[in-house]
Amino acid sequence: MTLSGLLMFLSGLWITSSSFTHDGHQSRPRIRITHEDMSFLSQKLPSTQNHSVLRLVKDPNGHDIYAGSPNGLYVFREDSKQLTSIHVPLFKTNCQDSTPCGYKISLLKEGTNGNPLFVCGEQQKDRVCCQVSSNGDPVDCFNMEHRPNINEPSLHIGDALFFTLSGDSNTDATIGLYKKSNHSYTRPLSSKREQRYVKIIADKATNSLEGKLYSFYIEMNTNKDPEMPLWIPKVSQFCMADEGGVKNQLQSRWTSMLTARLFCGDEGKRISFTQLLDVAVLEAEDWDRSLIYALFRNDYNLSAICVYEMANISHTFRSSTFTVNEDLDMSASPRPGECVPNKNFPSNFLRFMQKCPEMNDWVKPARGPMMLSRHHHYTHLQVDRLDGGSILLLALENGRVHKVLDQDGEAFIIAEYEPFTSKTRVQSFLLDRSTKRLFLSSSSEVVRMDLQDCSVYGTHCCFCMQARDPYCGWSQDISRCSPANKHSLRDLKGDCSVCNESSDSGRTLPLQDIPRHLPRDIIMPKGSPFFMNCPAISQHASCAWFQEESRKDCVYTEQGCILLISSMSHEDEGTYKCVASENGHDVVVADFVLSLNSATGPRVTRLVLPCLLLLLSVIC
Repeated sequence: MTLSGLLMFLSGLWITSSSFTHDGHQSRPRIRITHEDMSFLSQKLPSTQNHSVLRLVKDPNGHDIYAGSPNGLYVFREDSKQLTSIHVPLFKTNCQDSTPCGYKISLLKEGTNGNPLFVCGEQQKDRVCCQVSSNGDPVDCFNMEHRPNINEPSLHIGDALFFTLSGDSNTDATIGLYKKSNHSYTRPLSSKREQRYVKIIADKATNSLEGKLYSFYIEMNTNKDPEMPLWIPKVSQFCMADEGGVKNQLQSRWTSMLTARLFCGDEGKRISFTQLLDVAVLEAEDWDRSLIYALFRNDYNLSAICVYEMANISHTFRSSTFTVNEDLDMSASPRPGECVPNKNFPSNFLRFMQKCPEMNDWVKPARGPMMLSRHHHYTHLQVDRLDGGSILLLALENGRVHKVLDQDGEAFIIAEYEPFTSKTRVQSFLLDRSTKRLFLSSSSEVVRMDLQDCSVYGTHCCFCMQARDPYCGWSQDISRCSPANKHSLRDLKGDCSVCNESSDSGRTLPLQDIPRHLPRDIIMPKGSPFFMNCPAISQHASCAWFQEESRKDCVYTEQGCILLISSMSHEDEGTYKCVASENGHDVVVADFVLSLNSATGPRVTRLVLPCLLLLLSVIC
C-alpha cells in the first residue's frame, strides 16, 4: 500500500473512531485486566474428554474445589494447585467386557457430616447417591428412583436431598422440586407449563419442623399477547418436613407449596425485567435479614439486579390473599403454607392445596432495579459483602468477568477480567468468600482468580483510591496497593485527597512507568505524518494532549487518545504531554519531544512506520 493509500485508510478509521466519546463511561469497566496484567491459575481438562457441563463445588471443610461433569470428576487441591482426575467407586462391578466400569455423574454437591463431597451417579438403569469421604470412598449410599440433572439446582440437608427438574409438559419426568428422604419421596404436582429452575435456598430454622425451602424459577407465560413477557419469574415456598398428603389426596405430593410472582423493575417508568438468570444469597445470622440478589434480563437485552429481603418474601407468603378461590377457613389450622407435624389434613385443605395456590401480592424488591448496561450480556452472579458496600461478580456471555461495586444501589464497574485465553461460555461460577477467590469453569477448563490482586491498579495511592475496590487499600508501610486491612488508606468514592503524597487535590502526578512504543526524542522529516497514542490508564478518564501549554485535538478510542499530525512542519516541533484526568486528578501518562530533521517529502521512515502500526493497533 502506498503512503497516500495508507493515509486514506487511516482517515476512514479516524472518522469512525471520532464517534467514540466518554459520555456514559460509568456503564463501562474502569480498567480491563488480561493475562498480561495478572496471573490467572488455569487448568485444562484432558483433550480426550468432552464435557458439556463442568460444575464446581467447594469442600465445605477446606479450600479444595471439585469439578464434575457427567463424564468425569476432578479436584483442584489447594496445596498442589493442580486439577487431578479422581474416581469414586459408586458401583461395584467386575469390569468385564459386557459390563461398563464407568458411570455418569448426575448430581454433585457439597458433602455433609464432615464429608467434602456428595455425588449421584447412574450406570445403566441403576442410580445411587453417596457421601464421599476425604479418602474418596463412598459412604452413606442410597438408591435413587428419579434421575437428577447435574446442571439443576439442588440442596443436601441432613438426610434429605432436594433437587429440581426443569422442562415442559413433554418432559419424561414431572417438572418441579423433589425431596428424597430416607425411603420416601415428596414430588411436585404435574404442570402443563414450561419451567426453568435457577436456585434453591433453605431457611433451616432452629426447629427442624419450621424449616422452609424456597425455589426460584421462571415459567413460560401462557398469555401469547406479544405485549406480554415471554417468561414469568416466581418463587415458591415449601416446608422441608413435608412428606405429602394422604391416599388419593396429594399422596407423596407437596402439601405446603405456595407460589408468588417476583417483580423487578420501575413501575413509574413501566420498565420490567422478567427473565431470571441467576440468584445469589447473602445470609444473615437473623435469617429474615438475609438478602437475595437476583440477576434479570428483559426483552430488550437490558440487564438489572434487584435485591429482595427474606423478611419481605416470608411476609408475602404469610399475609397475602390467593389468586384461586378460597373455599377454606383461613383462620383455621393448618393454614396454607404452615408447617405441621403430621398428615391429619382436612379434605378441604388438601383440595385447596391441590390447586397450587398463588399469592395475589407480588414480591417487590427492597431496592432496585440496579440498571446494568445493555451492552453487557450477563449469565452468572456471585455476591460478597465488604465494608462500605457489596461486590457483585458477574460472568458475561463471552467468558469475561465484571467486578462491580454496589454502593447505595449504584453500580460502578471496577474492572473487566479476561480469565480465559479465548472466547467461551462460563459453565459454573463459584466464589470462595473466605479466601476471596473466584473459580470459573468452561467446558474444558477451570480458572482461579485472586480478587485481592491489587497490583493491577498501579503504583500510586491515587490510582488505588480511584479503583474504588473494597478488596484493596493503600499500604503506607510498603507504599503499595495491597489487600485491604484496618490500617489501609481507602476511599470508595474515588477521592485521592486521603493520600499523603503528591496526589493531593490540584496536583499532577508524574509520568508513570508505561512501556514506550517510541523513544522520547523523536526526529521526523518535514511533511511526514505522525501519530502518537495516549494510553488509557482508565476507561473512566478523559485524555488531552498538550504541546507546551497549547491543547491539541486527539481521537478517542477505547485504548486511549491518538494525536495526529498529518504533515510535519516547524509549528509542530516542541514538547508534548498527554494528561489523563479522573475525579479531578491529573496524571501525565505520555510525553515526548518532537523535532524536524533536514529531510523533506512525505515518506514512511523507520520512525513513521512504527507510528502507523501503533495507530492501527489501537484503532482496529
